[in-house]
Amino acid sequence: MSYQKKIGNQGEARVAQYLARNQHVILARQWHCRYGEIDIISYDCRAHELVFIEVKTRSVDWLGRFPVLHPLQQERLAASISLYVSNVQWTNRYRFDLAIVRPDGPLTYYRHMPLE
Repeated sequence: MSYQKKIGNQGEARVAQYLARNQHVILARQWHCRYGEIDIISYDCRAHELVFIEVKTRSVDWLGRFPVLHPLQQERLAASISLYVSNVQWTNRYRFDLAIVRPDGPLTYYRHMPLE
């Protein structure tokens, strides 16, 4: 396993722990489809929403230099989310969240991120 993949997996594990502490039930991690991957899918027991979470694990040097989600990645995520919702026949509310993790630093969590 590459160093980047290992660091990414560690970041996703930290976010999954954070979500569990905040009354989320983890439904899937690294869910793949023909459009790409969704890092974490959870159910927010407080808000009664399905949540799709993109996790970005970055060093301090990377933060703020590049857009976190490029337009093509946003398109792929939107298509992946639509496919998942359709496959499980979800008819209630859902949202997209973003988590930015520094390997040896803080976790920043953004709720209700728009996919343009």
